[in-house]
Amino acid sequence: MVEIYCVNSSNFHGYIEYKQQRIEQKGLCSYEYARAVGIHSLIQTKISDQYKIPIDFFTHHIINIDDQTQILLTQAHLINTPAVISMHVRHLDQDNQVYQHVSFKVIAHHLDEFSSPSGEKMRLPKNFSWQAFDEQGNEFFEIFATADAPFHYGRGRGYVSSFQYSGHFHQQTIQGQGYMEYINIE
Repeated sequence: MVEIYCVNSSNFHGYIEYKQQRIEQKGLCSYEYARAVGIHSLIQTKISDQYKIPIDFFTHHIINIDDQTQILLTQAHLINTPAVISMHVRHLDQDNQVYQHVSFKVIAHHLDEFSSPSGEKMRLPKNFSWQAFDEQGNEFFEIFATADAPFHYGRGRGYVSSFQYSGHFHQQTIQGQGYMEYINIE
């Protein structure tokens, strides 16, 4: 059994009960929700891909730097062209920041392609990096990461996993585990 409550959009508390052991949990959370009305909500037939918004790449990563600071990294492509690339730094005790000068690079893919339940094949990242720069072009954030758990299908047409990372954030050495969503149908 799992009972987790988001206290607000930044914190959670609860427990996980497994094999008669109860494990209390609390920390930073990211509660995000998106909803839109489209033609798919008006008709009951499947819509061909040619009539859908052509987002062909999406990745979203979440890391907790400490118990007060969370980083959200996002990149999305529309017809093989970056449409969104950003870094959101969320703090419990100060205003959040958004940065647009961000870089995501896949260093190495898994050797095997992954196949979705519908038969679509996708190469998934094994090693990757993120960098972020301030308005003057100074790098203030960089991580190198390795996917450390099996990828699970079901995030849209893509996968979710976790990763181990190390790097720096404002001259502070950081390391830990993060969460990632990854879709690449380019």
